[in-house]
Amino acid sequence: MITSENYQDIQILQNHDFQNVITFDDTHGMDIDYKYAAIISIDKEHTAFEGPKANGATWGQDTVNVVPFTIEADATAKTVTMSLPAQATRFFTDTFEGVWDLVEYKEDAPAHYIRQIQGDVVVSAGATRLTDNFTYAVE
Repeated sequence: MITSENYQDIQILQNHDFQNVITFDDTHGMDIDYKYAAIISIDKEHTAFEGPKANGATWGQDTVNVVPFTIEADATAKTVTMSLPAQATRFFTDTFEGVWDLVEYKEDAPAHYIRQIQGDVVVSAGATRLTDNFTYAVE
């Protein structure tokens, strides 16, 4: 559980569905008016790199500045789930290293933004590709 403004490194496995669930503790006043954004970048300047880019419902490799996570927030459970499908993680380079963060936004008077959690990102190369032949389990 996090209170707020924490640090967490993440490892992304190529060709693997990635999911990270952030759970806030009871001191966090999360409600349905909160919005969230989380991205991966090489650095705070958003330097361009070769990585995954969404093309509608599919993913490809392109020059990008950031890779946004898919976000699902649940105010009742006080969780934010960040995810990327294997179809996206396969397009990170074998040696990718970067940073990520999750920012919370609430539009009130005045509007406020809080970087709740941040960290480094490393990618572990995958040998098996999504296009390889997969065999059914033997009964």
